[in-house]
Order: sequence, then structure tokens, then C-alpha cells
Amino acid sequence: MNEALFQSLRAWRLEQARAQKVSAYVVLPDRVLRAIAMQLPVTLEALSHLNGIGLRKFEQYGQAVIELVRNTRSDEREKLLKAQHAMNAKLNLIGQPICTPSQTNQRKERVTMYIDPKSQIAKVPAMRVRDFLHRTRDAYWTCETVANRLKLSDARAQALVSELLRLGYIERSDVADGKHYHITLTGSTFALASAARPLTRKTAERKLDEFLDRVRAVNASQSFAFRIRRVLVFGSYLTDQERLNDIDIAIDMVPREDGPEKHKAANQARIRAAEQAGRQFSSFQDECMWPTKEVYLFLKSRSKAISLHPIWDAVLEQTESRVVYQEEPDAQQPRASTTKGEHD
Repeated sequence: MNEALFQSLRAWRLEQARAQKVSAYVVLPDRVLRAIAMQLPVTLEALSHLNGIGLRKFEQYGQAVIELVRNTRSDEREKLLKAQHAMNAKLNLIGQPICTPSQTNQRKERVTMYIDPKSQIAKVPAMRVRDFLHRTRDAYWTCETVANRLKLSDARAQALVSELLRLGYIERSDVADGKHYHITLTGSTFALASAARPLTRKTAERKLDEFLDRVRAVNASQSFAFRIRRVLVFGSYLTDQERLNDIDIAIDMVPREDGPEKHKAANQARIRAAEQAGRQFSSFQDECMWPTKEVYLFLKSRSKAISLHPIWDAVLEQTESRVVYQEEPDAQQPRASTTKGEHD
């Protein structure tokens, strides 16, 4: 367990309790704070999978909690990145380096990995492993998590974890109990691997234009609970490659309505609309995330060419990005510029 985060959460909880004139455990009990300090969720989706957080508390405290977690993990990430830089140089597993030097400095560029859909890792289909790492990339997990999510025996789950460690896709967490793991930068590249046929540069440009049209449609519509403030591209799209595996896009998505109560009402309206249209939610977490998910689904439009990321994805801290859309009401959109860390 991350003790520093646990104490920060307790201090934050005390402030909330005093402001509301209630006991601290009414805000969130210690067992929930310990679970947060253990698993370190940095997204609302990851937080929603924790037991003990109901819908009301999720909507009321979720954003504040993940901000505390992100602040705690930022220092730890720096140590991880230094270790991963050495590992990336050693594990050139995709035939080309993940980090390549530019002419003027050591600029890190993300290179998209292609994955053979028929390949396996420790006798588990590689596509299933990729999907698992993608879904859990913002969390810490155990062998038991692998066994449950991939429906494997304990022995097969342990064999898979051992192979992922050998490949450098994961590493043991030094902020938990020694039984938890998290993804590495090499693993993040694998988690974003594409099995789609490569795109030509011309097709990629057309796909990006179509994506930006959908962004404008989201912002022009009152049907969605969120709007898109910025769009960035990164990865192989910014190289001079003629053929690309996919287009890496990050979106800065923010609530359409100002104020927590209005935003909550907008989310609930979108959930009701989905239910009236016949959608059935598999879980409480699925229901909570629907207003966000429906925007992602609309923007992606089932395109295998689009690899869609949130603006706070850790991979953006290690790669060059370019702003291709900036929401500026009543003002001309600025010309795209290429910078590192522009999303911060």
C-alpha cells in the first residue's frame, strides 16, 4: 500500500467531513481509502471498479480522488521512466526502437507495434493479453486479477505473468505489497498494438479529417454530456512513414455543463436515454461510464485505424504530439504546432 497516498486521502477526507459536518467514515471508510492506496487508479473508469464506492459518492468524490492519486504517482513515474529507458534499449522486441534520437536532442517517439492476431504469449492469445493490458494500464493488479479477467487457472496466470515480466511488458510494483504489477512503457506500446492492415499516408489523413468532423459534431450537439476541448495526434503519424499501422489520437474531453449538479444531471439524462433506447448495462461501473463511453464510441466510429486516448495518458509525456484541433468559440482556430508535453 502507498502509505503517503493513504495519509493524503485521510487528510482530504477530514476536510470533506468537516465541511459537511459529518463523521469521516461517512465520506469514505478506511477500507476504501486503503483499496485506492493499493491499486492507485488514475482514471474514473479504474476507480469505478473498486468495491465500496456507490454512484453518489463516485459522482461526488471521484474526480478529487483520482487527482490525489495522479499527484502521488507523478514522482513514482519518473523513477519508472528512467528504468524503462534502459529496458527499451535492451528489449528491441518489435524490430525498431521505441526511443530514437533526433538530430538536435534525444526525442522519444512512439512507434506503433503490429501484432499478429494468431500469435500467443505463454499459450494465451496475444490479442487477449493486449486487451487485458490496455484495460488495466492505469491500475495495479495481481495474478488473481489475471486469472479472473482472462479466465485462466492460477498456474496459467502465473506463467503468463512470468512471461510478461521476461518480455519487459510489466514490472513488480514497489508501492504495494510485492504481489502487485503494473505496465511498463514497453508494455504500453504492446497494449496499443494494432492487428489492422497498415494505412497509406493519404488514407490516414482522410481518416483524421473524418475524425475531426465527428469532434465538431460532438461539440455542436447538446446530446452529449461532454465536449472536446482539444485533439492531439502523436506516434507514427508524425513520422515520415508512408504506411502507418494506425493513427494515435488523444482527446481533451470536459463536461459540457458547468458545476457538479448540472454535470450530474446531464450524465443521468444520457444514461436514461440509453436505457430507453434499449441498452442494458452489465454493471454499475458500466452504467457510470456510459456518458464518457458513448462519446468515445461516436468518435471512433468503429474505425480500426483510430487508436483513441485520453489527454492524460502517460504515453503523451514521453512522445512528441501535435495539436490538430483547439476549441475556440468565436475565434479562429490556431495553426497546429508540434511540441513535446503540449497536453500538460
